[in-house]
Amino acid sequence: MPPWEFERDGEVVKVDPAGPLLVSIGGASNLSVDAAIAGLGPTITLEGDANGAPHPDPAAYAKKFSGPYEHRNITGGIGHNLPQEAPQAFAQAVVDIAAG
Repeated sequence: MPPWEFERDGEVVKVDPAGPLLVSIGGASNLSVDAAIAGLGPTITLEGDANGAPHPDPAAYAKKFSGPYEHRNITGGIGHNLPQEAPQAFAQAVVDIAAG
């Protein structure tokens, strides 16, 4: 991830984040989507097979990400709360992102 630069009252502070940017929907999701689309690191999207929400095939939006991208469909009656319903699959995605 590239360094971040902040300016306030004429003072510039630079931060060099070490590690992945991990966010959840409702958190800094716009920032994470913008970062992923800009190719600032690998992106893994996760989807439960029983979430009940209609959405396009992952191939339809994969090309929007300029960096490494992978989609994982989590099976076994998993809804939309993957950290709670499929903690091992969710944790493995976090580990895989951290490994780069």
